[in-house]
Amino acid sequence: MATAAPVAADGYRQDFGTSRISGVIGTKFGWSDNRRIHASVSTAPGFTVAANTYGDAATHTADVTRAVHNAPGTIPGGSSEAIGARIEHDLHLRGPARQAIRDVTRTAASYERQACASANQALAQVTPMRVCG
Repeated sequence: MATAAPVAADGYRQDFGTSRISGVIGTKFGWSDNRRIHASVSTAPGFTVAANTYGDAATHTADVTRAVHNAPGTIPGGSSEAIGARIEHDLHLRGPARQAIRDVTRTAASYERQACASANQALAQVTPMRVCG
């Protein structure tokens, strides 16, 4: 799944649906012969997601991104920030422990943005696809 071709053997682009969720590392795509039904399943560290839409690829992508509150190809606040917030909340951190998590979370999010920019720059050499915003 991590090495899905950008274009399938039948010439159909494989860049829709769950593949557009931030953090995804592999996707399997499917569609009906008349392309009125689209499906995708993706995996990422910590989650797997699957979806099916009666509609075109753009509708499928919109359904997925709406469902996960995520714009295609973007990292809203960075996944490190989401993890940091969850740690802070779940462990009820206060004072210096809370600040330490916030500091390391900001640093990790900065590295994520740098990695995304580098990945997008490398991809720009071979495809218009972007992996993150």
